[in-house]
Amino acid sequence: MELIDDIEATLDQLLANAEALKQAALNPELATEVAALQNMQESLLSRLLDRHDRLANNPHPENNIPTEKLEQKIADFHLRQSRLMSKMRRTLKKQKS
Repeated sequence: MELIDDIEATLDQLLANAEALKQAALNPELATEVAALQNMQESLLSRLLDRHDRLANNPHPENNIPTEKLEQKIADFHLRQSRLMSKMRRTLKKQKS
């Protein structure tokens, strides 16, 4: 269960950072903070991929792992990232005009 707990904690941090990025991404005064959050997100995503590999290669998978909560967090993160990217794309298009 330790691996699952680590995955959940990583997802929680990714979600918290995604929310912070949403608030700060379009404020030029927060460019340094946004860059730091983006670097942290990359690091957390790398960690998540590593944990996924460990889980996938576990020769003794744990039965009855409660995955519903993790699946919901993954879906939430995906939705937030999609919204952020769409918002940034619209802003960039506006600046081109």
